[in-house]
Amino acid sequence: MRQRNKKHPYLEHLLKSAHPITLAANSKVLILSDLHMGNGGRRDEFKRNADLVRTMLESYYLTGGYSLVLNGDVEELFKFKLQHIMQEWDSLYDLFLRFQRNGFFWKTYGNHDAALVDEKEYKLASAMVHSLKFYYGNETMLLFHGHQASELLWETYPLISSTA
Repeated sequence: MRQRNKKHPYLEHLLKSAHPITLAANSKVLILSDLHMGNGGRRDEFKRNADLVRTMLESYYLTGGYSLVLNGDVEELFKFKLQHIMQEWDSLYDLFLRFQRNGFFWKTYGNHDAALVDEKEYKLASAMVHSLKFYYGNETMLLFHGHQASELLWETYPLISSTA
């Protein structure tokens, strides 16, 4: 029998431990998730949209002064090795990092790229966080990938959703 009173303690943990960002009235933030970048081969779901994503990031959002948050599942580590993904999309990783000059660049963990938690050689390692807390005036917004709110993942895969 499932107890309903044990509602997602990890979400409270995410809120308390979230990296804080204060937004101004003129702040511009682009949030992308679920790119599922692969090795560039036929099973790579990102490949068919890569040029569109690169063009919009470079030509519109970067030049428009936007900060960037990649909100999980950027890499598809269920199907591909990180080294192959990083090799294929190296220039895109460089583009992501260029958004730091506009204010900030952060990346949260998703369920498909959670293995990056311990990956020291990952190109975006310095930008990795579990969650972000945006402050705007009197409002607070918690940003996380979303798998942490899934009861199935929360109860089945405690490593992904642990409160530690």
